Amino acid sequence: METNKKRIPTGKLTVVIRDKSPFFLFGDAPSYRTVQIQLTPEQRKQIELKVTYLSGKESYYEDISQCILEPEFKRY
Repeated sequence: METNKKRIPTGKLTVVIRDKSPFFLFGDAPSYRTVQIQLTPEQRKQIELKVTYLSGKESYYEDISQCILEPEFKRY
């Protein structure tokens, strides 16, 4: 079985940044841009995907569903 096989995501984290000003100023859709951040080997290891179930000789792993960047400041 493949249960010992590790599944570590690639070395980049993509953050999607939204600009809401077109909505507030013109009633238009927000614009988006992406930023890619290179992860260290330690960070990649922290998000290693775990096996969730087996079917025959096939291993099935968790999926990355969302990435949330926690703000460093409080909004008042």
